[in-house]
Amino acid sequence: MKQNTNKLLHVLRLSRLALVGALLALLPSSCSDMDEAVITEGGTAIQLITTVAGEETLTRAKVGFTEGDIIWVKATFTGAANTDKNKLYQLKLTGGKWISTETYGEFSWPEGVTGGSFEAYFIGNKTVTADASLDIPFADITNEEGKDDPLYAGTTGEITVGGAVHLLFAHTLTKLYMHGFGKNATIQLGGISSDKMTFSTATGSEGYTFSDRAAELYITTGNTTGEAVFFLHVLESGTPTLTLNGTTVELRPAIQNNMKVMKPGHAYYLDYGAGGANANLIELGNWWKEPLGCVPAVPMDTDQINEFLVALNSETAYQIGEKKILDETGKLLICLNFQDNDFTPVALTKAFDGDYHTIYNLKSECGLFTTVNSGASIEHLSLSDVTITQSSSAKIGAIAGINEGQLTDVHLKGVSTIEGNSATYIGGLVGENKANLNGLTVSGQLTVTHALSGDQDYYAGGMLGSSSAKLSRCVVSGAVKITTTGTTTKDACIGGLAGTCLAITGELDTDPASVNHCVANTQIDATGAKAARFYVGGFVGSVLCRVADCSASGYTIGGTGTSVSATGGFAGYVNHTNVEFYPNACSATGDVKATATGGNCYTGGLVGQSVINLKNCYSVGKVTMSALSTNQFTGGLIGMIAADKLIYNCFSMSELYTNGSTTPVEIVKTTDYNVTTDARLCGLRPEAKTRNCHYHGWLLNTKGGNESAGVKATELNLSVNASNQYLRWASIGNVYGGAPYLLYQQRP
Repeated sequence: MKQNTNKLLHVLRLSRLALVGALLALLPSSCSDMDEAVITEGGTAIQLITTVAGEETLTRAKVGFTEGDIIWVKATFTGAANTDKNKLYQLKLTGGKWISTETYGEFSWPEGVTGGSFEAYFIGNKTVTADASLDIPFADITNEEGKDDPLYAGTTGEITVGGAVHLLFAHTLTKLYMHGFGKNATIQLGGISSDKMTFSTATGSEGYTFSDRAAELYITTGNTTGEAVFFLHVLESGTPTLTLNGTTVELRPAIQNNMKVMKPGHAYYLDYGAGGANANLIELGNWWKEPLGCVPAVPMDTDQINEFLVALNSETAYQIGEKKILDETGKLLICLNFQDNDFTPVALTKAFDGDYHTIYNLKSECGLFTTVNSGASIEHLSLSDVTITQSSSAKIGAIAGINEGQLTDVHLKGVSTIEGNSATYIGGLVGENKANLNGLTVSGQLTVTHALSGDQDYYAGGMLGSSSAKLSRCVVSGAVKITTTGTTTKDACIGGLAGTCLAITGELDTDPASVNHCVANTQIDATGAKAARFYVGGFVGSVLCRVADCSASGYTIGGTGTSVSATGGFAGYVNHTNVEFYPNACSATGDVKATATGGNCYTGGLVGQSVINLKNCYSVGKVTMSALSTNQFTGGLIGMIAADKLIYNCFSMSELYTNGSTTPVEIVKTTDYNVTTDARLCGLRPEAKTRNCHYHGWLLNTKGGNESAGVKATELNLSVNASNQYLRWASIGNVYGGAPYLLYQQRP
């Protein structure tokens, strides 16, 4: 059979036992597209057939076996002498056939055997020394961002002498983001495929150090992001364990079970929350880099791009010469390279299935589309290396200025720039979102800049400018920076995920939170920018909807509001018409700095200003007061909370600094009086109350004062019960010096 180097690699979403069973069940019926080689030199030849296949048309960097590739095959023969029972072979694809290398001997049936079983590995052409059991030592392989793309073919089962050996290869690497551990934290991950582990740094993340000790994985996070990236082999899984700075960390059973069945070829985001003990384990979908046909992507000129968009809306197949680009159902058949050519964006009116392909080097004034209309949809699509330079459109984003349709599994990656100029709605993916979103990511290096001017409101975010719909499993992570300059006489809302999230009409108490299980890790700088009311948050600038189980990190620098400046590590401003729809189980672990030169200035590690209650929230990070504002209120958790509102079951380990100081404000026993020089949970609390909260281990009185130091988790847990839905507390000596922290997602 002729070698086919253009077949898709498929990802088997299975643990090792399930993987082997599936391989046996699929052979030979699922191997219709194979690479075949017959070894003819000496002995009794073994007929070998290889393919990379599965139930999903999914892949990443490697698009098929190519000339010079090397695979390792372990054979266990039956009826053979002891010296021939187990053998390891190294085969090289030469002239379209797998040929044995001299070092490991000829791939043939030993004399006298009755049959045998086989398993195999592709490990990126690396040379390794097999151990006594003839297993390939994955731990010896260092993969940088998974580029070596190891593949594994499970045991074939007994094959009689003379029978063909079918090897069906599948992906082995699972990408696991470890987030929220704080700066320079040492993490040890154990119990997951301890004999088959590898690791890597993330793109653009400096300061990581790695070591492999006793078949377990150690990593030290960088001094800026507090984020680490593991590439794991999850063909075998024990019970996952987590150690932070030398101390075992509690992993609730549900998280352990989910980690044990992580899927090869998929990415996951474990948001630990710097002591929050596993706030989220979010499945991000497929992490591979390139599907079939992306190397190289098909180059397109201006006319071809415009023709492609017309065909998409008319449900017409499109091709360039003999190269098929799009089928009549709206499925993209190959990756595209727009080559930074100008084109005319249109409104999308039909379904667009990217089929896990990527569009590169898109350059536009507003995005790939002007609008994704109601009834239209986009799924399984990535954009990479995008440049958006606004000139007249008020709403801009890499996908579209406005979204009214359905977006699922859509991603922005690579090195991208969005210049908002005078645009009023600016997002990494969408300017103004009006429809539910699920599984969207912004990663890589994204720079968003915009300038305030005139008498307009402005909304800017790493993913969305604004949203008035539900968001789930959305992640902004990597080197994402948002810079705001200029002046407007109206309001400005800037956030890591979105500038603002609006209330959902008709939302019920029983509905999931409007924004849930989302993460933002960004750098926001609004120094010098001015607006009437200026809201800046590491997650969302202005939160007017129900939000739960979300987190933010990075750093957040606020601007100046002539009326109000509110800056928080999670949100600048929080409000809702339903007072019961308060932020729940949310956290911020980044640094916050106020730069306001006038007006009322509210700054907090979590929230700048809140008009509603908070529950089960916390903040960690440095909070720096403004040097120039004379009317400012700063708190470790919140700058200001409205009268008669409550802070339930929260804590803060954020230290307060005056501008330019290297020494934090001293924490002492306080009363309920609003003394701005106090280091406390909340800066301004007119008649507000706290329930079951602490600040740096100081138990707070009911009016927010630092009452007594050294509170224990056991004391706080006395108030935890099913009716109040408080999260439980725990404490570990090496985490916050033993101060209690919340066990996220472990509700009574």
